[in-house]
Amino acid sequence: MRRNRSRVLVLAGAALLLAGAAGAQVSGGAANFARIVAIGDSFGAGVSNASIVETHQRVSFPALFAAQAGKTDFQQPLVSEPGISPELQLLSLSPLQLAPKATTPGTPLNLGLPRPYDNLSVSGATICDLVEKTQSTGPGDATDLVLRRIGATQLGQALALQPTFVITHIGGNDFLGAVLSGVAIPGVTLTPVERFRSCYRSMVQAIAASGAKMAVMTFPDPTIVSYARAISPFIPNPATGAPILIDGRPVGFLAQKTSGEIFQLGADDFVLLPAAPLLAQGIGVPAALGGTGLPLPTSVVLDRDEAAAVRAHAKALDAVVRDEAGAVGAAIVEEGAWFEYLFAHGVSYGGNKVNLAFLTGGAVSYDGFHPTELGYALMANLYIDAVNAKFGAKLPPVNLYPFFFGPRAGASAMVSGAEAALAELTPEAEENLRALFGTPSRDEIDALVERLRTATPEPPGVEEPEAPVEPPFVQEPEPVGGDSEPGDDPPRGPRGPRGQWGPE
Repeated sequence: MRRNRSRVLVLAGAALLLAGAAGAQVSGGAANFARIVAIGDSFGAGVSNASIVETHQRVSFPALFAAQAGKTDFQQPLVSEPGISPELQLLSLSPLQLAPKATTPGTPLNLGLPRPYDNLSVSGATICDLVEKTQSTGPGDATDLVLRRIGATQLGQALALQPTFVITHIGGNDFLGAVLSGVAIPGVTLTPVERFRSCYRSMVQAIAASGAKMAVMTFPDPTIVSYARAISPFIPNPATGAPILIDGRPVGFLAQKTSGEIFQLGADDFVLLPAAPLLAQGIGVPAALGGTGLPLPTSVVLDRDEAAAVRAHAKALDAVVRDEAGAVGAAIVEEGAWFEYLFAHGVSYGGNKVNLAFLTGGAVSYDGFHPTELGYALMANLYIDAVNAKFGAKLPPVNLYPFFFGPRAGASAMVSGAEAALAELTPEAEENLRALFGTPSRDEIDALVERLRTATPEPPGVEEPEAPVEPPFVQEPEPVGGDSEPGDDPPRGPRGPRGQWGPE
């Protein structure tokens, strides 16, 4: 009996992988898929491995959704290899280093399309960019690639196509910049809630007034991204990889807050992926443990207070989405809850486990933020499920088999979770990723933080420390052994020119 049950489970998993095969009947129900248009951000654009590149654009989740609806002419602003910015690759396994695969970017392939693209998603776009912005405003800004300076916004060009159905993926850049840059600053890395509401309302009401149906997405806890989880906040024992314990407590890295305070990281603080090369130099490690005693800079750490602020902000924006999109009858895609489930539990498809673990989980690309092609296929099915449920449509799900075993299967990183925690982004890779999110460079963030520090006087009696501060309990450490065990959670484990593109 047990053997038969196992066979049934295997067959069920195989059926799920093969779902969406040719011949499935398509019905829109209360929706109409005659003209599908997508607007939004880098997720909608199909960015993967910190690059806008044809290879991944062709399986962006809007393109997959449109294909399941029977669309054969879904135009996107395609870019040749190696992409804009050049796609990340594993440069070496020892040390584990991620770097752009080339120094020269790819080129646009269909700039001359005599109409707006069907996928108008712009990497780095915020909600107000979507309804207000018509052209690029700086290096690395992808707006000109997509909107081509014809004097209309994403929303304006989308409505000019007279869509019957609009896929939206927008709002993440209104708070994710705080995670990417390590600082939560209203008006810089966090869009004020009321401004967000005004722009979001403009978007959904304009789409509804056109007669088109739409799908929108919700937001997850922004601190679950691999970019913030790949490196543990605790100093590892080189022999075991487990946190070093002193007096029964794990020893955290040293870091500097936005205020200038030097502190020791705890379980609720986050070390960001660009910190890896600094840690390799001993920065962030107390002198008593063989490090430099210098703290990690603010720009590679998200402390517990900033993390709490970003989470609260994401929840406030999520409430706006539900209010405004619900008022116009949009299909609300529970992307937030789905990503949180992937993070906490993972899911299995035909015996293949998928989660958000960096380099090993299958759903997140080399940049620690954007999905892999498999991740985008799963997102497409998430949208399809929500649209089917809301409008009584009968869109078949995407066939996942090619993304696990076929020509679209991603290459394995061939690393363990412990090794993934040591992966280093090169300076060029970090700046390219910031540009794709529309986030200020590390130098710009550091300068802004310095201005904030000097503009805010310290409370009376508190002086800026003149030298790195060693927490009392690590000044005289006991001999470090290998008895400590890692926690149940997986390990949450510099600057260069920003890429640019613009029409001649």
